[in-house]
Amino acid sequence: MAAALARGAGLKFCGRCNQPIQPGEPYETADNVGATGPGAIVHLHKELCRRAPHQSEQVPYATAPRSRQRRRPRW
Repeated sequence: MAAALARGAGLKFCGRCNQPIQPGEPYETADNVGATGPGAIVHLHKELCRRAPHQSEQVPYATAPRSRQRRRPRW
């Protein structure tokens, strides 16, 4: 296995669904050009796959809501 990875025969992951592309499975390669640095090579399944779910906004803390009233200082 280590020799195969050293030869570049490692698993490829789909840039759309984040699932591995199995050996022998058809895929497309796309160049993602970087404006200020090196780009990336993205592999995609030939058949249209579902996009991986992503988090679009920050998850609120799992605590009870705090009172918005300001507390008086203890002097």
